[in-house]
Amino acid sequence: MQSFLPLLTVIGTFIAVGIILFSIMEKKDSAPTGGGTDAVPGVQTNAAVPTEPESDSAAPGPDATATAPVTESESETEPEPEPPKQTVPIGIYTETNNNCKRVDSFNGYFPSSDDDAKWVVDTWTYSDHSNLICDLTQFAIFTSDEEEINVTSWDETWVDRWKACGLDDTYKIGFEFLIVTKDGESRRFTVLSPSDTFKEEEFFELYMYDSVAHAHDSWYYHITEETNYADTKNILIKITLRRGCYDIDHIEMTAFVYNSTDEFDADGFYTGANRATVMIGREQ
Repeated sequence: MQSFLPLLTVIGTFIAVGIILFSIMEKKDSAPTGGGTDAVPGVQTNAAVPTEPESDSAAPGPDATATAPVTESESETEPEPEPPKQTVPIGIYTETNNNCKRVDSFNGYFPSSDDDAKWVVDTWTYSDHSNLICDLTQFAIFTSDEEEINVTSWDETWVDRWKACGLDDTYKIGFEFLIVTKDGESRRFTVLSPSDTFKEEEFFELYMYDSVAHAHDSWYYHITEETNYADTKNILIKITLRRGCYDIDHIEMTAFVYNSTDEFDADGFYTGANRATVMIGREQ
């Protein structure tokens, strides 16, 4: 019996080891797999990472709901200034025997050749030569929009309308002329005093008269530089044609009232609103 004890001890030992190994393998086979849902938080598993559901558009970012700022243009267009408003009525009138009729157009006689009987030879204006001249017409200027004015006395009829507009001797009457020739050329100039009246003398001469200062004279001379006083009024203006009138298509004459050099642009043209214009053409 004693000889079998060691053998039994060895067999028992192998059996015990086998039982232990079998137990270990049993536990390994029963461990949870990666597909389980009870993984311990913080322990990495083989579970698939959940993906965001697809959508038609990308999810808005943190600033997506903010409206983009609207920027104003660097330089806004400034509104054009309103043109000046007329404060004094101005009327241009034809004048015959102190009867004045307001006009905005006038057709007069233009000589057509040097043989025209209407021409007069001017031998007195220049000492070294003569010119053919022909009076076209004369206009009277009133601070009025009446259609017709009968002058009883210029120092009353004219002056009453001047003063009714709040005007005094600081206000003056000026003129602007635009000559348009048959070939489309244009000449534009301003007349404020007698020194301006021969600016385009190849076409016509101009003569201005102060009817108020000579209201009770039977005859009087046109205004000259020597007789152009502080209170002189350019009430009447006469257009006397020269040979250059053959080339004229029409003339535009504008009369205006002013009292400041600020009412003229850099080229000397009136920019105010107190004005009236007459279109002067040929008789048909």
